[in-house]
Amino acid sequence: MKRIIYNCIGLLSMAVVMFAGVSCNEETPIDNTPKFPELVTDNDVVPGSELTLTIQPNMAWSISVPKECYEWFKIQDGKFKVQTLSGVSSDTPVEIRIWTTDEESFSLRSCQIKMTMGGETKIIAEYTLRAKEKSVEAYLASKTETGAFEYADGSYVYEDAPMTSDDVIELVWDANEKRYVFPVKVVANFEWSVEWPEWALADIDADTKIGTTVFDVYGVSSRLPMENTDGEISFRSGETVIKTFKVRIPGSKDIFTWTLGGNISLNFDHAQYFHSGEGSATKDPVQGIMFGPAASRVAVFEKTDAGLTPVQNPWLNVELSQWDSLEGADVLQTRNISISVPKYAGQTDREAVLVFLPATAPADDNELLAPDKTAVKEEYSSNVVSVVQKACPDEYFTFEAAETEREASGLLFGRSEETILPEKNLVYAEGMSAWQYNLSYEKEMAVTKSTFYITFPYESVVVYDAQGNEIAEEKLPEHWLGYNPLGDGLYGQILMDMTKFTSEKPEAIDGYIVFKDEQGKVLAAVHCFYVAEKKTEEDVLEDVSSTMFVNPSDAASAGAAIYQVISGPTYEANKELQAPIYLVRYTKDDTSLEIVTSRQCWMYSCPGKTNGPEMVTIDDQMYHDFEWDKQMEDWQNNLLPSAPKAEDYRGTEGILTFGKTSFETRTYPGKSKFNMKRPEGVTDKTMRETIQFGSTSNVLFVFICELVVE
Repeated sequence: MKRIIYNCIGLLSMAVVMFAGVSCNEETPIDNTPKFPELVTDNDVVPGSELTLTIQPNMAWSISVPKECYEWFKIQDGKFKVQTLSGVSSDTPVEIRIWTTDEESFSLRSCQIKMTMGGETKIIAEYTLRAKEKSVEAYLASKTETGAFEYADGSYVYEDAPMTSDDVIELVWDANEKRYVFPVKVVANFEWSVEWPEWALADIDADTKIGTTVFDVYGVSSRLPMENTDGEISFRSGETVIKTFKVRIPGSKDIFTWTLGGNISLNFDHAQYFHSGEGSATKDPVQGIMFGPAASRVAVFEKTDAGLTPVQNPWLNVELSQWDSLEGADVLQTRNISISVPKYAGQTDREAVLVFLPATAPADDNELLAPDKTAVKEEYSSNVVSVVQKACPDEYFTFEAAETEREASGLLFGRSEETILPEKNLVYAEGMSAWQYNLSYEKEMAVTKSTFYITFPYESVVVYDAQGNEIAEEKLPEHWLGYNPLGDGLYGQILMDMTKFTSEKPEAIDGYIVFKDEQGKVLAAVHCFYVAEKKTEEDVLEDVSSTMFVNPSDAASAGAAIYQVISGPTYEANKELQAPIYLVRYTKDDTSLEIVTSRQCWMYSCPGKTNGPEMVTIDDQMYHDFEWDKQMEDWQNNLLPSAPKAEDYRGTEGILTFGKTSFETRTYPGKSKFNMKRPEGVTDKTMRETIQFGSTSNVLFVFICELVVE
């Protein structure tokens, strides 16, 4: 307020002086024309700088900043910033200081400084603040030596230097995600938008794009080009392009993958079943997938004496799921592959080759072959799957056990010279009428060698009695004759179980089993005979010497052997113990042999003898036991148990369980010496003692110890 009062007093004093002058000397001319300074223009004012405006007024004056630009420009009056400043005439220059804001802006902010004198107002200065430059830089993701994008601490690692005009964002195919992609980091000082080529895009969900923004540039799955294609990514501010970067996408024609569940060869039997390398078989088609453009395909070649021959309608059926050709569908698609074969009655195997081909492969299949036509060209060799369909076997049944094994077990099998069930007038499937057989079991153990593989899958199995009467399905579980399917039905057993007779068992009995297809036609018919086994004192034995003697060769030279008893009188006499039964036979008197044992059985007894066995002695077992914690430590560190200390050697009296080492049950391998010696005064050439081994409550196995001395 003082400043305004002083200005007013000054003006009043100046008016009095002027009036006095006029009064004293009326002849002196008076200049009433205001003298304004020359117009000052500066269109590149740095924000925050102070401007100096020089005037030399010849009369009272005022300078003002328009209201519309007062936010950015102000007049500096001492410590104060004002919109208007006034003064009187001056014989010397007067400096006016103009303050500018230090806040940067992308917009041009201008201001016209006005001066008023003698009733006139003129623009004496025009200033424009320098606009902030919009900047955007892009940084590419770094790659490892293998070509993968470098990843650390939960995010991608980016190059230190920003992209230049020579750099290119070259999209990379991600096989896991099945898309073209490239991670990019953008640093900008403004809110931007981006324009992509039609085949590229990015999902950018940042709240603000000022600062650092990371995103993946990826190929649009429905617009991928077949050939290598270049384009530009434009960063814009409104409609103004601030910066562009190059982007490139490889041609999708080269993308192609396929799999048949890991199978590199396919083996089918004559009955349409696929046999995998693990021994299983299935009638379901082999399934796979193929990924790539629409032009990718599967070519089929048959193997002939002349080499590989391309075929359009082969015996090998290859079906691809339908291609989605609707608008907006993906350029690269996954198609399911189904491969199957028909039934085959040929007598020789037939072979084919599948070649899985990318879109870049020649359309003419002949161009895929090597000059000699025996193989495909090297560039397609990794896409080849060989296929074999086996010839039809000569017989309906193929036994797992050899004929000598079957006969030794009492199983006899062969073609029937007579028609099976002639009164039934069985209708056979085409080519199957020769498959009529006789099957007989002459020993109970015959069933252990009866597992067979069948040539053609059956739909049903019908059982007839000796008179040709069909056994009703609900009666089959109690009938003595039956069929037991195994696995997926390709394997089975014909069972003849005499225990199904509640009354006196017949000496001999027969019946029939007939295999039929989906149409009810006969595939094979079997006349089954059971002949009651004429048992002797000799048990049916299975030699296990090689697994139970510590030194099988020493045992063989000493005339010793161990057999597992699986049927016969001895088996019947001991089977209620529900424990394995072994026959230990020595042919030399006073012989000691070591048997592999472990520590689970700790007691034995000799039934019917209060003083224990007379002929058999069993030496203390020699085994090594040591600190359990140490063993567990070694086990957890994937080490073999360390050797025990001498003081940890201990012996345990008695024979223990046969078996393998088990750390979980704390059993350890050991050796027991079995010795057989005729007691003094005994002259019998054959002696036998039974020894039961087990715990306090259970018998775990039985030894029938037999000494046969000539």
